[in-house]
Amino acid sequence: MRGKHAYNNVRPILKAINYLCETTSGINVMILIIKPDTFWEKQKANMLIGSWSFEVHMVSIDALVKFVDPNQLIRDLGGSFPYDHDDWLDTRLELERWIWQVSEVMRNLECQRRSMMEAQSPVDVATAEAALSQHSSIKKTIFTIPVERLQSESERIAERINRAQCGISNPDLISSIPHMVNLLTSLRGLKWDSSHVL
Repeated sequence: MRGKHAYNNVRPILKAINYLCETTSGINVMILIIKPDTFWEKQKANMLIGSWSFEVHMVSIDALVKFVDPNQLIRDLGGSFPYDHDDWLDTRLELERWIWQVSEVMRNLECQRRSMMEAQSPVDVATAEAALSQHSSIKKTIFTIPVERLQSESERIAERINRAQCGISNPDLISSIPHMVNLLTSLRGLKWDSSHVL
């Protein structure tokens, strides 16, 4: 338990694990909680040990190796497992931003395409000029979609995922690469469809 809100974060997790243990037979669970640093957090943590349907142990970081193989502990906890949470978090945030950008571009493109499909036929010169102006604006929007930039960002992120700094690729991030390829394929298809509606 580290951080100022550790107790509030751990309790719901323990409740969920307790529910899982009570509803599923044959599960043996042992929870290891790292002893907190501050006095009040220690008092709250002692209340967590309470009556659960599984074992809860309060251990120091040094005592973790009695329960967990050091090869499975990250370096911050005295182990040798090659995992860098900050690197994973940075990569994940970069991936999420990229997915959000592509999704936003696709949403805007779909709105533009739909507005073209639903456009009314002009009945006089004024509505014809307005329709022509709208058409030109939509055409400009469609042809300036930065597919190549998004493609290069995708390749850079995929390369970063594949060459993990700690030496081990993260399966969570690796599984997102096909999703990135599918998003780009969908974006290209939507751009092509929209340009042919023009």
